[in-house]
Amino acid sequence: MDITQGCSVADLKANPAYRQAPVVNIDNPLFPGYLDQDVQPDLAYLRAECRQRLVLDGPYIDLNLGSPEPRARRLAQEKALQVLDYARQCRAEEVVFLSTFLPFIGLDFLEEYPLGIRARLDRGIDP
Repeated sequence: MDITQGCSVADLKANPAYRQAPVVNIDNPLFPGYLDQDVQPDLAYLRAECRQRLVLDGPYIDLNLGSPEPRARRLAQEKALQVLDYARQCRAEEVVFLSTFLPFIGLDFLEEYPLGIRARLDRGIDP
């Protein structure tokens, strides 16, 4: 298991220290609204310039994949699929979905999304 350095794409571009790590954890997809704006410049940089292995943070600041509310869960799932598409486009190996909502956590809807990208669910707290 590698320890990752978390940063935004802008920080990765600006700070040479981030580019020294073998694995970098890109935080941008967790920011509300990020995936709804023009992400093509960031994707172009990650594809062309970034040589590290990439891990992405999935959306979780205000979204919960395990919400008991069906509409909230659908929105969270839509955002999860958006970040998986982003991951595919920038060649990320893994997307980390965090949640502190227990015990109803599930990523079963992702089983139909064949990307070769590992989706990992972290509860954010230890039992």
